[in-house]
Order: sequence, then C-alpha cells, then structure tokens
Amino acid sequence: MFEIIKSTYVKNRITRKRAYPWTYLLGRLFNALFSILIPYLIYKFMFDGKVTSSFVEYTDSSDYITFIVLGIAINILGIATLMNIGRALITELREGTIGALLISPASRAGYFIGCQIEQISYTIMQFGIVVVLGSFFGAKVSRILTFESIIIILIILFSFFALGVLLSSIMLKTRDTYITQNTLFMILYIISGVAFPIEYLPKSIQFISEIIPMTASLKLYRAVVLLEEKLVNNMHLVVQILALSIIYLVIGIYFNKKMEKNIMNDIFG
Repeated sequence: MFEIIKSTYVKNRITRKRAYPWTYLLGRLFNALFSILIPYLIYKFMFDGKVTSSFVEYTDSSDYITFIVLGIAINILGIATLMNIGRALITELREGTIGALLISPASRAGYFIGCQIEQISYTIMQFGIVVVLGSFFGAKVSRILTFESIIIILIILFSFFALGVLLSSIMLKTRDTYITQNTLFMILYIISGVAFPIEYLPKSIQFISEIIPMTASLKLYRAVVLLEEKLVNNMHLVVQILALSIIYLVIGIYFNKKMEKNIMNDIFG
C-alpha cells in the first residue's frame, strides 16, 4: 500500500505543479482572506461587534471572532479534502485513465490516502492563513497548536476522508463534479455550525446536522481551543465523529465498488 500512496502523491503533485503552479496557490490565499474578512466586516459594522444572549447560551462564549475563525478553518480542511478525494476517480474517468487504474491490483485505500496526503500541505497552508488573519482580527488562537488540538485535527481529517470516499461514488454516479460538490459544501456550511450555532436551525434540520461528522468536529475543536476544555472531557464527541465516519466510509466503499463494476462493464462490455 505504501508504494500506491507514494505514487499517487507524486502523480498529483507533479500534475498540480505543471498545470497550475501559481493560480492554485493564489486561489487558496484569496479564498482564505475573504473567508475571514467578510464575516468580520458583517460582525463589526452590521452588528456593532455584539452577539445576542442566545449565542452566548448556545456556545458558552461571547467571542464570535474566534468562533467564526475556527469554523472557517475547519471548513477549509473539509472542502479541500472532499474536493481532492471526491474528484479523484471522476478525474481519472474524464482523462481516460480509469480503466488502467481499475484493472490494476492497486489498493483503493492507498490511492485515496495518497490523494489526501498530497492535498494536506496546501490545506494546512490555507488553514494557517485563516488562523493568522484571524489573530489580527482579534481571534484567540493561542491553543491552536497544542497536542490536543493536533490530535483533533487528525480525527477531523479522517472524518472528511470518509465523506470524501462517499462523495467519490456520488460523483461517479452523477458524472458531475461542479453541482454535486458545491451543493454539498453549501449544505455543510449552513447546517454544520460553521458560522452560527446549529441551535438556530429548525429541529428537523438539527437532527440532520447531528448525523454529519463535521458538526461534532466543530463542537469538539471549539470546546478545546475556544473554551479551553480538556479532550478527555469531550470523548463523547470523539466517539460520535469516529462512529459516523466509519459508517460513511463503509457506505462509500460499498458504493464505490458498485460504481467501479459498472464502469468496467461500460469500458470492456
């Protein structure tokens, strides 16, 4: 599996460097900048830097700037992972290389892991930009690099990996990337609590929020970084994230295998 991971990493890195060496980097930079700047301006100039009592009740904090910075940072990790893993196989299909991939004995797990590892360096860079910009705007990010917060990031990356595998099968089924991914990203942003507590949503939507790993991931990360709680005191969130991730991963693997079989039939009759 290690060779598959390494080969996939090298292939994707070479492709990225040769196809769009600067546009990709600049795109990530400006995306990070506006992701934090727009909510900051709305908070400062539309709401006069104040939050409601209900916000304090739901989040145990009145620090909206840190709340939104952490939410955007985790959302960036999610979008990057989902894009890179979700679009991997359909990109192979569009480029005409999926047949060779599917008939090879290459590990699918190694292939997807290689896609995620290649993406991590760019993702961490964008994550860091959001954190640095957030600190300039007043976010309290002193606990962003503690051992516990790093462990949480690894757990969160696993949860997005599982969602990415499922998204890959959906894209293969629909033969679409743009509408599928942007619809999913918008849903995650709205119902997972990136910009506001999920308690503001209708009860029926809150139920859907709770079965998405990103919701528990945001709660866990904010609890440790913003509220300075111990990871061990939030193990119920860790269990929720891992349980949901495993379920999504199993479903994603199952549907990917079905889609691969259909594609093989289409290619080789």
